[in-house]
Amino acid sequence: MIKRLLAICCLLSANAFSFSFPNDDKAAAAMQAGHYAEAYCNWKPLAKRGDADAQYNLGWLYANGLGMHVDPSMAAYWWRLAASQDNHDAQFALAFAIVSGDIESESIKEATDLFIKAADAGHEDSREMLAKINLDSRVDLIKLHPELIDKDWFGWQATVTRDRINVREKPSTKSKIVGKLTKTTEVRVIGRKGDWLQIKYTSDDDKQSHVAWVYRLLLTSFK
Repeated sequence: MIKRLLAICCLLSANAFSFSFPNDDKAAAAMQAGHYAEAYCNWKPLAKRGDADAQYNLGWLYANGLGMHVDPSMAAYWWRLAASQDNHDAQFALAFAIVSGDIESESIKEATDLFIKAADAGHEDSREMLAKINLDSRVDLIKLHPELIDKDWFGWQATVTRDRINVREKPSTKSKIVGKLTKTTEVRVIGRKGDWLQIKYTSDDDKQSHVAWVYRLLLTSFK
């Protein structure tokens, strides 16, 4: 079963969670007035007809017990329907619930798949969550999703601080040196293991992109 990553979840910004009002003035007005049952009654028919925003909002009503009992399974039901229609807020909400342990899942990969779908569309909170998960020693995110290496939005930028440094095949001084970088060279950090950072960089020799490891004190972040 998936391990809970509650420490990561607690670090997420409070504005990550919000309702998305579909074109239904009655539901929006009811929500703003705190009349959750009325909002539910307006959203339910829309959700049944396939409105992704309404499905997402129903999920939050169930997840938070607004106007009803808390029901994570029903929250997941509606979020899955909305997520399947590429509602990025629903993809994030479902993934977050899986990561926090509120919804059962067999693997962290289900959550990261959803985060990546939303992140690819520019969902900032999903990108933030992936960055935090990537720093958790229990999850090898790059192994789960090697495609992240080629996504410009993933990771953070850093620059070489020494005149000339070695980059290695693995995170160890005993590992094979696979390249060298000069001072002020910019790299993208895509992972971390202890005091070692996994980077993607362009080699001065062949002008090709490579992935390797660097001791963290040899880089300065400018994220």
